[in-house]
Amino acid sequence: MSDQNSGDSLLDMFIFETTQNTEQLEKNILETEKNGVFSQSAINEIFRIMHTIKGSSSMMAYSHIASLAHKAEDLFYFLRENAKVSYDCSLITDLILSFTDYINKELINIEEKKEPDFNGANQLIKKFDNYLNELQNEHNSELFFYKIVIYFVDGCKMENIRAYSIINDISEFSSKIEHIPDNVFEDDSTALKIRDSGFTIFFETTKSYEEVLNHFKQTPFIRDFDLAILDNHGLKTECDVDSNNKENAVITELKTENHQAHSIISINVTKLDKLMNLVGEAVISESMVVENPDLKGLELQSFQREAQHLHKIIVEMQDLVMTMRLVPIITTFQKTHRIVRDMSKKLGKDVRIEFVGEDTEVDKNIIEHLSDPLLHLVRNCIDHGLESEEERIAAGKPATGTITLEAYNAGSNVYIIVKDDGKGLSKEKILKRAKKNNLLTKPESEMSDKDILNLIYMPGFSTKEAVSEYSGRGVGMDVVMQNIL
Repeated sequence: MSDQNSGDSLLDMFIFETTQNTEQLEKNILETEKNGVFSQSAINEIFRIMHTIKGSSSMMAYSHIASLAHKAEDLFYFLRENAKVSYDCSLITDLILSFTDYINKELINIEEKKEPDFNGANQLIKKFDNYLNELQNEHNSELFFYKIVIYFVDGCKMENIRAYSIINDISEFSSKIEHIPDNVFEDDSTALKIRDSGFTIFFETTKSYEEVLNHFKQTPFIRDFDLAILDNHGLKTECDVDSNNKENAVITELKTENHQAHSIISINVTKLDKLMNLVGEAVISESMVVENPDLKGLELQSFQREAQHLHKIIVEMQDLVMTMRLVPIITTFQKTHRIVRDMSKKLGKDVRIEFVGEDTEVDKNIIEHLSDPLLHLVRNCIDHGLESEEERIAAGKPATGTITLEAYNAGSNVYIIVKDDGKGLSKEKILKRAKKNNLLTKPESEMSDKDILNLIYMPGFSTKEAVSEYSGRGVGMDVVMQNIL
């Protein structure tokens, strides 16, 4: 039973953390696309997220997700190591967004215990592969010339065979290799020479010094080595690495990447609900004790003093539990970046979205119901509200349309406003479509402006003449009303 619970807990944590990673990945990639180029910090962060998804997927035995994440990681590794390479930022954004879409769908499949979509993963892997190969072919990387002298661990034996294995490894990233001794595979006596004098290799590669250094740090049975970059003028860079330094270097690298201190932990909302219920029970129990009829007429000053102290603690606990359930609405707001980006490209409209009051906090249960309505409202703003660039310029407006999401607290309520600087709603058009579809519930002459505008919330209502990818089916505003009410 405990093993089952442990497995479920691991799965829940994997789904939760991977969802957070894909959300962060989407946020980073959309912000980067606005600039048209990836900053080094953005590349490092995206690489880190891919690395994390790859590792956690491997641990959970989701090899298809791990393979895909590894391939995406390869792309950003190349960008990280080749800062001057030219690339298509929009194309890479499309690839990463396809990646996040696929991962999110697979997480649903995992939750619902459905079959994995291996074909989808393989198709995406090919796309990443093709673009990475294209970048590598177009990029004329600088060649570096290296010399390394390797000393194997004492007593490891068969030093010549181990040397041959190292040559094979180097041949994966270098086509020009020379080594001393030169006949290590055919001549077993070279093992003694290597044991006494080390194994010397000269090779050329486009790999950076750091890459080559890390490669040999991870090669087994090496006690220490001397690595140098050579040029026509002799020695350029040199580094001596012994086994202790090698180990320390790896540990330092791991500490930098994985041992960061965190002051925030994730808590299952169900546990918070249970805690809230327990605090509610404590409030009732406190009231029953303090108001117990057996205490009537008794002078219990000490009891009254302690009861007041208990009441203060319980009230503070209530407030604390309530605040623990609050999350800033910025996370929900940021989900709209994707729909804005996709629709802007497909509809040929230049659109920007701005947030006001994004730090406003909302109860976790409520915020989960806000995502769909917000996406529908933003979709309607772009499709129905904002004009084309030509229409906006003709009307004396900026070519770029603006959508504003605003949130603020007023008393115990949270208000969320979605607005755009487009042409607005046409009462005549709404009324005409409502009459055509027999949706009027009272005579037209008796309808106020508000009555007419509220028709857009009726199921099946749409002013679009034809069904498109984004509108025309009359479900958007109906969904908004259902979720809000």
